[in-house]
Amino acid sequence: MDFLSTGINQSIKEVVYYLETVKYYLGAYHLLKLKPLDFGKFKGQKVLTGSRCLNESFFDAWSLSWTEDGKKNLSVPKKEFNLTGSQVQAIQEWADEKFNHKHLGWINTFNDLETVKEYQSKFFSQHRDFDIVAIYFPENSAKEFMAEFEPQTEQTGEIGILDCLKQKTPERLIDEEFIGYDLIGMEFSGDYHSFHCYDNADDMINKFGLTLNNLGLIEEFEQKEELLDYANNSENGLPFVPWYLVKVKRVNSTQQRI
Repeated sequence: MDFLSTGINQSIKEVVYYLETVKYYLGAYHLLKLKPLDFGKFKGQKVLTGSRCLNESFFDAWSLSWTEDGKKNLSVPKKEFNLTGSQVQAIQEWADEKFNHKHLGWINTFNDLETVKEYQSKFFSQHRDFDIVAIYFPENSAKEFMAEFEPQTEQTGEIGILDCLKQKTPERLIDEEFIGYDLIGMEFSGDYHSFHCYDNADDMINKFGLTLNNLGLIEEFEQKEELLDYANNSENGLPFVPWYLVKVKRVNSTQQRI
């Protein structure tokens, strides 16, 4: 029994040490409308992820006047968010300016909490079905991300998460609740996938003994580096893109009733 207790205490100390020593930096804020999954083992469950594959984003390409979606593909956001033409125009005028001043990023990211709160209160105050979510990268992953996604030509713009990470905003320790970890696969377009986007998520869950909470995120666990090595090995079935383990937090005052 003493040996068992010693082993458990040591594991707890290792987790506490990790939490106390690893620095996390803001990768993005998202303003989301969660959708139930329509496939797989977790069908019907809502997942707190910024992946546009799974959830709707109140700020998206249509919110910017100069994009193809902003010019021609407005029927979906008008229907999804019950917007009029004049409301869309007001959103685009505001978003264009904020984007030019680097408060917004491509493709559905906010660089600071003040901007996402202003956007929500200014244009979507009547909506109760929303979540403001922050994703944070550990310091080593942030450095790897910036090296991987730095534009290689002058014609290529920075994606939103890259721009946000460059600002080195440390993890906010008040007014945000840690919900869990999301494993995300990053596209050079600025989009990212959650591990929930693929049917083989169960393989990882079983292999590493992961526990998912009621919002589909991974609870605290020790084998973070091992999971990342597994995800970034294309032989294990995930798409051949860089995968990162991010901390997901929800702004307390905006918790959705689900």
